Amino acid sequence: MSSFSHIITQIDRLVWNPLAISLVLGAGIFFTLRLALVQIKGFRQALSFVTKRGQPTDDPGSISHYRTFMVALSSTLGMGGITGVALAIIMGGPGAVFWMMVTSFLVMALQFASATLATHFRTVNDKGDYFAGPMYFIELGLGVKFRWLAMCFAFFTVLASVGVGCLFQINNITTTVSTYFSSVSGVGKDALNLFLGIGVASFSAVIILNGTKGLGRFAKYIFPVFCVAYLIVGLFVLLKNFSAVPSAFWLIISNAFHAPHALAGGVLGTAIRSGLSRGMLASTAGMGAESIILGTARTQDPVTQGLVAMLVPFVDIFIFGLITALVIITTGAYDTSVLHPNLVGQALSLGLGSNIGLHLANSTNIFFAFCAIVCWSYYGDRAISYLFGKQGVFTFRYVYLFFIIFGAVMIVESTLTMCHVFYGLMALPYLVSVFALSPVVVRLTKQHFRKIGSGN
Repeated sequence: MSSFSHIITQIDRLVWNPLAISLVLGAGIFFTLRLALVQIKGFRQALSFVTKRGQPTDDPGSISHYRTFMVALSSTLGMGGITGVALAIIMGGPGAVFWMMVTSFLVMALQFASATLATHFRTVNDKGDYFAGPMYFIELGLGVKFRWLAMCFAFFTVLASVGVGCLFQINNITTTVSTYFSSVSGVGKDALNLFLGIGVASFSAVIILNGTKGLGRFAKYIFPVFCVAYLIVGLFVLLKNFSAVPSAFWLIISNAFHAPHALAGGVLGTAIRSGLSRGMLASTAGMGAESIILGTARTQDPVTQGLVAMLVPFVDIFIFGLITALVIITTGAYDTSVLHPNLVGQALSLGLGSNIGLHLANSTNIFFAFCAIVCWSYYGDRAISYLFGKQGVFTFRYVYLFFIIFGAVMIVESTLTMCHVFYGLMALPYLVSVFALSPVVVRLTKQHFRKIGSGN
């Protein structure tokens, strides 16, 4: 291990210590209880808001509930419900999936609180563009004296946008594509990666340089196509192996509490730890990034957007994640002795009976990595705007595009660990502020459900 990798690993252990993990989970438990199981109580309303057509265009905000939901989902789905689930199974066995779902259920309440605050405390410029996120609800909710905390969050978000959304994702794309050009090495491989970097940067520029509405159009029209395609393929594989589905469910549940003898030696703890950590990282609700886009929704009631927001971790893990896990288990891709690095690709290949499954998995991986690139550019964009104003945004967008090309041709060590570090640094100021502003969330929530109950 190089000195750089060692330093990053040590920082990761310091940031994601048991206390920090407990803080994220504690926040989820706190809001779940304080808001009287809002995940269940408000679920039907959430579905109606996100699927509602003909939303009034004169409501304050930039884009619709549906578009904000899709943008937030597209920034996490690849690392969450697909690759994240596969990694959790590799690290902790099928039982880790159960703990991922437990964590995601708790995170739904935290996501609700975060988006409600982001929508309640937001600003608008003279052009009608809305700005939201933890940096704004920290300053506007807690007061100017806490602006230093808001600036810390914004600074860490900029780092995360480059690390998580840019370097890690473009590395993911080049690594996946390189599997098709295994015979290419040396200068030829560098040229291929440079070509990929320029191509991804060019496509990203079309979306990034068009701001919120460009991102919203991409999330509304293109992202859902790949989501539906993945679900269709996954459900088809499960129908082929339907007889194995009940036993797969039982394996997930039983392994969550009791690991088989073949995986003895502390794997029970590994299953829980892997599931909890992947569940938190699968959705950036515990870090606050998604509320930057979720808070810009067109609505007069912040709670309606909070309800829409909590569907993001639900769809990510309870739908895509569960289907991914069941496909991996029912096809026999999960083996206690040999686990393929591309576990999702291996599972789809076994399920479809040909290598087309591997190609579909790789295509999905590339597309969702691209989605994360463009979504995280927006998060960094808004953080830069908060720190330096409008003049800094133009520069940041082009610097971000440069880092896409740079990340494609350079080997960046410990990129996944860097992602964990940046997430953790964002979580600290975010969670402190959400806890401090919890009375506001409770008050707004009670007002909303009282209004709904009265029929107004």
